[in-house]
Amino acid sequence: MLPGFFSLARIEQILTDIALAIRGDSASFKGFFYHSSAAQSVANATFTVILFDTKVFDLIGSYNTANGRFTPRVAGYYQFISGIGLLNAGDQSTIHTVVRKNGVNQAWTRVRMSGTGEAQGTISEVVYLDGVTDYIDFAIYTSGGATSTTFGISNTWAQGYLLK
Repeated sequence: MLPGFFSLARIEQILTDIALAIRGDSASFKGFFYHSSAAQSVANATFTVILFDTKVFDLIGSYNTANGRFTPRVAGYYQFISGIGLLNAGDQSTIHTVVRKNGVNQAWTRVRMSGTGEAQGTISEVVYLDGVTDYIDFAIYTSGGATSTTFGISNTWAQGYLLK
């Protein structure tokens, strides 16, 4: 785990605390939290959908680990937060962490590398989903001339919850 980042156990506790504070009880909380258990290859100059294959909790049951899509059955506004860690990022490469709705970029952050090594991009976005066909996925884009890989375990994760 990179210095300054929370462990999965701590993130899960924070989310539980938020759910209890916002909703008053955990039964009405609608959310999910997944992380990646292994590294994933990220080709240069290509949007790569990140597959979060390990469930921490899922009270909505709408995340598909095979294609990386969250397709809720309830219409509403959802808050999405994700962190994607990247190993072996090239010198002067630019890394974009992206939330996409139906395959179209909704929000992204950018990290510019100075030197080589590890990078972490985080993003947060509120998106309206129709509860029928709309879906969200999380992607990473890197432009640095080389293929990179994501961190597994604690540095590549996604969460989402229904606001209203």
